[in-house]
Amino acid sequence: MNAVFFRPIPADGGELKCIATVQHSGRQLIAAQAVMFTQSGKPAIVVDVIAGGVVGT
Repeated sequence: MNAVFFRPIPADGGELKCIATVQHSGRQLIAAQAVMFTQSGKPAIVVDVIAGGVVGT
């Protein structure tokens, strides 16, 4: 897993948006990305995940 923090996210309880997408889904490997946006719509955090040994997908 790799996380990149671009901007701080205020802890004021405001609404945030997160979009997660599966980039690749194979027999034994899944790659996904999630992007969390600030209230103004700018990307704040990007997380990339690669998971191996996936069974039953």
